[in-house]
Amino acid sequence: MDNRGFWSDTLRGGAWLGLLMGLSAVLETYGMFLSGSEGALLLVMFVWMLYRLARRRAERCAPELGFAYSQALLFTICLSAAAGIIAGVMKYVFVSIVGYDTVTNGYLDMLYHYKTVASAADMSAGYVQLLDDMIESVRTARRPSILATVFSSLESYAVVGAAAGLVISGIVRRDPSTGSDDKR
Repeated sequence: MDNRGFWSDTLRGGAWLGLLMGLSAVLETYGMFLSGSEGALLLVMFVWMLYRLARRRAERCAPELGFAYSQALLFTICLSAAAGIIAGVMKYVFVSIVGYDTVTNGYLDMLYHYKTVASAADMSAGYVQLLDDMIESVRTARRPSILATVFSSLESYAVVGAAAGLVISGIVRRDPSTGSDDKR
């Protein structure tokens, strides 16, 4: 039990978390958000995995050194960023295989359906106009590069990881043991 292996734990955990989140992003894109409840479930799963990996890292640290709040926060942010990179690459590869036009048409079909529902429900003209603007924006969007896809994924995962890490770090942090706690 020592503090070596911080980056090894970060990269290993980030790889597993990234593969899991990348697979879920692919399934989410493929399913075109059929029920909408997957997003909340994936967020809970992501935060739970962050907690488990941070707790495991805290347990591996030497008791006399502890695991400071700042170390735990850095660990969760780096873990999330590594996961974001892998998830972004997986999503880009998936879109490349399926085809950007296919994914865009799926989003457009979903937005047209929402517009039909909003019009039938007599929602305000501002809401329908917002949907029209979204449709036009998706229709005219150019295919993002791999760097744009990976960096946007990295950014979003790092922000969520930092927000969740503020709480997780407080839970998993460990004060160093001073040795005066020994039994006599």
